[in-house]
Amino acid sequence: MDSYEQNRDTNRVQGWLFVLGIVQIVLGFLVITFSIFTTLLTIVVLGIFLIFRGIADLFHTVPARRNENFWWRLFGAVLSLIVGFLLILRPVVSLASLTLLIGAFFVTIGVIRAIAASILRFPNWGWVVFSGFAAIVLGALVLAEWPQSSLWLIGMLLGVELLIHGLSLIMQGTLPGTYQKNAAAFKGA
Repeated sequence: MDSYEQNRDTNRVQGWLFVLGIVQIVLGFLVITFSIFTTLLTIVVLGIFLIFRGIADLFHTVPARRNENFWWRLFGAVLSLIVGFLLILRPVVSLASLTLLIGAFFVTIGVIRAIAASILRFPNWGWVVFSGFAAIVLGALVLAEWPQSSLWLIGMLLGVELLIHGLSLIMQGTLPGTYQKNAAAFKGA
């Protein structure tokens, strides 16, 4: 492949990265704007996936009823079905439980990060301590607003992630040489 073709291909890929970044940013703003709807939709879709998983697990488990793992597999299939139906039938209660779990997770992982980095003191450990404190503050904010935060938290987190990822795609598509450096590093791996 000559230099002209390589530049043309690079420009095409960078153009697509830019377009995909813009699309993700627009989606991110929409998800944040309609975060309550997005949060409820997410929990219902998760319920549907769990129901399908439970059904698939049942079809996989029943023929193997003489297998030593039969009862564990059956338990997992039934549990997937029950949780899936509960998520769909009681989405607000499900969201409240999940939000409480997310808040507790952020606080816990923040404490672990901050303590571990302070003890181990590896290179740039201060950034990990900062990350830990940020997670603690985020978790505390989620828990302080609980259960009201249950209605918007998942949609908001999804929207922010879309915005950040969209921005990173735009940067990969617009910064000179970024795509070529990433492609060269990938080929060398």
